[in-house]
Amino acid sequence: VFLIAGSLSLIAGFKARFGAGLLFIFLVLATYYFHDFWTIEDAQAKQGQMIHFMKNLALMGSMLFVMANGAGKMSLDNALASKTQSEPVVA
Repeated sequence: VFLIAGSLSLIAGFKARFGAGLLFIFLVLATYYFHDFWTIEDAQAKQGQMIHFMKNLALMGSMLFVMANGAGKMSLDNALASKTQSEPVVA
C-alpha cells in the first residue's frame, strides 16, 4: 500500500509530499530489515547488500528533498493551487 500510494502520488504530483513521506517510511524499514550487510559474513554477499543499502539511502535523500520542496511547477498540486488562487472572490 505504501509503495503504490506513494508512487502514484509522486508520479501525478498530487499530494507529493505525503507520497514521498510514505515512500521514505517504506525505504527506512526495507533498508534496515532486508539489507543488513553488517550481519553477513560472506564478502561478496556483504558487498551486494551494502550496495543496495547505499542505493536506498540515496532514495531516502530524494524523498526528503521532495518532502522539503514539494513536487515542482509541473505537478498537479501546483496546477490546482494556481487555479484556486486565480479565481476572484465574490462577496
